[in-house]
Amino acid sequence: MDLKLLLDEVEQMRQAVRSFPAHWDGRTAILEMREAGSKHWRQTEWMGWYHEFLCEKHLGAVLDLPGPTYQPVDKVLFGIWGV
Repeated sequence: MDLKLLLDEVEQMRQAVRSFPAHWDGRTAILEMREAGSKHWRQTEWMGWYHEFLCEKHLGAVLDLPGPTYQPVDKVLFGIWGV
């Protein structure tokens, strides 16, 4: 990858992350996810889901989200070693 393209992409990500809220209030975060139609707004682990929600919201234009998926490690190991 060209260094200039890489630096441009990093700058875009930096600007996107700057738009994340500095402080997270649980009620506000959950209501924001619900109003946006997130399927995880009712989860008890709201901080992790809110972080994912913010990444998709603010970084989605810069990165391919969600990224590639891979086989679970146990399936890979069973396939390789025949365990």
